[in-house]
Amino acid sequence: KRGSLKGKREMITGRVPIEQRPQIVAERSRLGDLEGDTVVGAGQSGNIVTLVDRKSLYLFAGHCATRHSELVAKTMINALRQAESFQFQTITFDNGSEFAAHDLISKELDVKVYFARPYCSNDRARNENTNGLLRQYFPKKARFDKITPEQVQRAVDEINNRPRKPLNY
Repeated sequence: KRGSLKGKREMITGRVPIEQRPQIVAERSRLGDLEGDTVVGAGQSGNIVTLVDRKSLYLFAGHCATRHSELVAKTMINALRQAESFQFQTITFDNGSEFAAHDLISKELDVKVYFARPYCSNDRARNENTNGLLRQYFPKKARFDKITPEQVQRAVDEINNRPRKPLNY
């Protein structure tokens, strides 16, 4: 009756911990080191996949219908492919099962993928802050099945073009 749910969750195989990430990433001295996450709509109605550059604070995002790992990976790849001149080095994710297809992202974009320590959101603080800015456009109670990719892109453009304190306004 009260069986274990261990088999139901998608496991992240080939997970590389953040401790193995190069020290230069922590210094935020180069472009192309990204932090990734998902912003979930009310009632699991959809997601916005976000990737933020650690140095420039540039936001890449895409609308995703579910949190299935392969769909999330394809959405991230599509969002990052729009940046033609950007050279990506690393991506750091949290331990959510939606990132179980990280190997697909790594192969397609030729980047190294790392995972933050469990329950340490400060390992990806830039992304958490940017997700908070995105929530100004899509509040917690908003259903994401009603938003369009154009609405997401408009919000991303506004965030990328607003003055930010870490960038000296």
